[in-house]
Amino acid sequence: MLATIGTKRIGGDDETVVVAVKTPLMPKPTTTRLPGRLTLRQAVEQLRGESPKDANATRVLNQLTREMSGVHHFLAVTPRGMERVDPQTTTLDDLAIPREIRTHEGIDHIRLAAFEIQSYAKVGV
Repeated sequence: MLATIGTKRIGGDDETVVVAVKTPLMPKPTTTRLPGRLTLRQAVEQLRGESPKDANATRVLNQLTREMSGVHHFLAVTPRGMERVDPQTTTLDDLAIPREIRTHEGIDHIRLAAFEIQSYAKVGV
């Protein structure tokens, strides 16, 4: 757990990023902590290789598998809104936004990267 005393951080790992990933129609993302150097494609593969932590994670991972079976895009949450990004070159560090969270030890700062995967159906088939 990260703790903040004044402006000093204790017990944190600046190399990792909290990752929130989902599909556009899902109400809640699944989250995990991954190395910031991973590309979005690598992050999804690592996430899919782990066993789900709860029922929501199972639903998200199952939906991600369906979404990624056809034509799909990675949409990153940025300060300007949702933007399409290249999953082969965009890293979690590129998307990481510092966020304040409240803990029992005070205010803490984490880096959060959020993105969605959206598939597209063929039109006029």
